[in-house]
Amino acid sequence: MDIHAGLVDQRVQQIRADHRAVLVGDDAKLQNDEPKLTSRAFTALCVSTLLDLPLDEACGKLTDASHDLAIDALHVEGLRDGEFGVVLFQAKYRQKFDGASSFPANDVVKVLQTVATLFDPNKRYDERTPLAARVEEIRSLIREGFLPTVRVVLCNNGQPWTGDAQAHIDAAGLPDDQVTFEHLGPARIVSLLRAPKPVDDTLRLKGKALVEDFDFRRVLVGKMAVAEVAGLFERHGERLLERNIRRYLGLGSNRVNQAIARTLRDPRQRGDFYFFNNGITLTCAKFRHNALQGDDHQVRVEDLQVINGGQTCVTIQRVLAGLDPADFDRAFVIVRLYELEDDDHEIVRAITYATNSQNPVDLRDLRSNDEVQQQLAMGLQALGYTYQRKRSAPGGGADAIRPQEAAEAVMAILREKPHVARFHGAELFGRRYDEVFGQGLLPAQVALAVEVRRRVAKLAKDPPARAPIDKLPDPPRWLPYGELAIAMLVGREVGVADVDHRNFAERLANLEFVSGEAFRRALDLIDLALLLDGVHVGTATLQRLSAVFRRGELVGDQGQLMSRGEDVAARMRWSKRLAEIWRPEGLSPAAKSEERALMRSARPTWNVDASEPPYAFDLIFAWRPIGSVWIQALYERLASAEALPP
Repeated sequence: MDIHAGLVDQRVQQIRADHRAVLVGDDAKLQNDEPKLTSRAFTALCVSTLLDLPLDEACGKLTDASHDLAIDALHVEGLRDGEFGVVLFQAKYRQKFDGASSFPANDVVKVLQTVATLFDPNKRYDERTPLAARVEEIRSLIREGFLPTVRVVLCNNGQPWTGDAQAHIDAAGLPDDQVTFEHLGPARIVSLLRAPKPVDDTLRLKGKALVEDFDFRRVLVGKMAVAEVAGLFERHGERLLERNIRRYLGLGSNRVNQAIARTLRDPRQRGDFYFFNNGITLTCAKFRHNALQGDDHQVRVEDLQVINGGQTCVTIQRVLAGLDPADFDRAFVIVRLYELEDDDHEIVRAITYATNSQNPVDLRDLRSNDEVQQQLAMGLQALGYTYQRKRSAPGGGADAIRPQEAAEAVMAILREKPHVARFHGAELFGRRYDEVFGQGLLPAQVALAVEVRRRVAKLAKDPPARAPIDKLPDPPRWLPYGELAIAMLVGREVGVADVDHRNFAERLANLEFVSGEAFRRALDLIDLALLLDGVHVGTATLQRLSAVFRRGELVGDQGQLMSRGEDVAARMRWSKRLAEIWRPEGLSPAAKSEERALMRSARPTWNVDASEPPYAFDLIFAWRPIGSVWIQALYERLASAEALPP
């Protein structure tokens, strides 16, 4: 048995046992299908390990089912600089643990066909797939001009694909700057799972180097051959990036990495690599060198970490893999090495932030030692939660809160910007950090916002039934895109904005009691807001529905339509004419005709600032093109909602 394959299987069996209910999901057929559950557990392990996600969240990315389009898991990253990343997983798990089986070539062909189809909005696909909502979301982004960068991860408990499979990849003609393929096998999985250990090694520099004591710290600046960098990462891999990032962005999903690779591959340019690249920044606990030597130093380092330039390093490693290092004897990169004390965390954070702020994953880690994060950790601990400020923090379960989860919940529910939380999560620890964690944010607000989001996510998987409305689907077709918008509305009812440590326990207990009804009311209000926005709820395409929530058309600066819908619902409780006009025991036919004639001449749109409460039929006639029956039924339902303000 291959030792790495054996270790992976132990972890897979543990995941299958601990997360069985999540792995089974809604498919009762899986309950007794142990091989299928094992395969799903392996896929979840791959997603969790590579993307650094909790296992429950990783399980939510699984897609393998009938009509799964040869994709076992799919992850869509947030928008950044006009681009968005998509990570596709295809996993093959065999009950042989010798680690000798290669990834099947025929499955590589299927994935190639999927990539060529899904990212071309003009191509048809099997719309019976449970992936339809996410596929249409991706296509909606593409139609609006956002550039997809696709990372295809082929996972197995054996060897990478063979030359035949690589020939299929090469022949597919997919653009290298947009689509990359990588293998995730047992050795790499174990490396990612392994607890971090100090990296001690020797850096072999070329030419002169500057060594200086500065402000009670030591600094070394010199240059290193790219072949030495590749060798360093061959020996230690991603352990060198524990203070930087744990995942590599790939050659196709990062334009800078692609430019680095082009320079290295071009014999005419690689000699100028030193001048083109920003260099590598490293920290260590201690470094030693022969100070009597004039140049070509060999520097012994203890507890080495790359805090900037990790993408450069891994790109160098991948480009040079299998090539003759002698071909790169004129390619160098500048290195900056800082010797810092064990308690010098603040300067590490400051250096890393200043030199590496382009990467949103880094920013989450860099903020982990901020005072506000430490205060949140203390406050949440007093409420019974563990705030996992650092990604390597142990523990999990219902009482564990991750910073990204907290930031998204606060932005969606407390700041009332669900579209930003869902589609711009990369900014929450960057330029929007103060917006999220400032404004006197309380630990109780964070905890309750997270609990609301979790409760809504649970309800969204099995939505409570609503009374039928003609032509309005239940559950609504927009639900996959509007989950955080629902959480925002439920959060209003629960009172996230004014919770503190004194009333937190009461609000949390009340959440379970009111959340089902609040969830149904939120569905109604969003249906209404969509109608007021001119969206045909029953017939709009999934791409259109996705765009509405992504752009924040129902909230924020574009009209506050959800607040407007709530205001309409509250005002409708004043209106006694609703029942008179629309119920059979109401007005006589002649009176109804007279009233409707008056309404036809009424104002064309409703003025939210009008001093007189409007009648339902004002809006019904004003919005007849989008379905008066829908609006009338929604208004009747909302007007009778007891929880709305008088």
